[in-house]
Amino acid sequence: MATLILLSLVFTAVGAEGLKSDLALAEEYYFARKFATAAQYLERQLAKDPHNSRAAALMGDILLFNSRYEEAIRYYERALEFSDEPAVEHYRLGQALLALKRGQEAKGHFQKAYEIDPSLHRCLFQIGYISLLYERNKENTIFYWRRFLAQDPQDPQADKIEEAIRVLEDPNFELPQEATLASTLDFLRYGSTYSEPQQVLPKDKEAPYLEEKEVFEKKDLLPEDE
Repeated sequence: MATLILLSLVFTAVGAEGLKSDLALAEEYYFARKFATAAQYLERQLAKDPHNSRAAALMGDILLFNSRYEEAIRYYERALEFSDEPAVEHYRLGQALLALKRGQEAKGHFQKAYEIDPSLHRCLFQIGYISLLYERNKENTIFYWRRFLAQDPQDPQADKIEEAIRVLEDPNFELPQEATLASTLDFLRYGSTYSEPQQVLPKDKEAPYLEEKEVFEKKDLLPEDE
């Protein structure tokens, strides 16, 4: 009996280590920008541990970076179901929905993220951006962007946002047609669907910004990225 218990403990430890190893390897490749290999390990992790919110969120990030927004949403929803950081998952969902130009749905997730965790100041910027692009409401945009800058005055884009607010506050300024908004107000592109998605993960887990997007196809996954 003692031998059986010992063997059981050994196999349990090995199994737990296996789960940990797949996720650890996935994160290692993810932060090295080898997303295809990372995805392979994430799939293995999720096959053994379907409730692993971290693995689901990282898979969603990989798909988001590769403009596969609908698939990213499915993984983010899965991550949200089991996550102990629901605010971050709501923000991720907002990013993907905004990329699909589903502004009102995205706005709901940004609002929920900020309600859960007011330290996610960038939600305020995103809500203001949606107010401008989809609701064409200058006053709401100014309101949310002022709140954003008040809470995060050191943001790298603070000067550009201040410039945008000054333009919006000009009584002679009229919003262009939605189709030309991004090109007419280029400095408003920060955080929009036309720029790289902004990550809000803790610094030690923050995704690297991509200089080039990796082509990611599940059918082409290799043991090592070339």
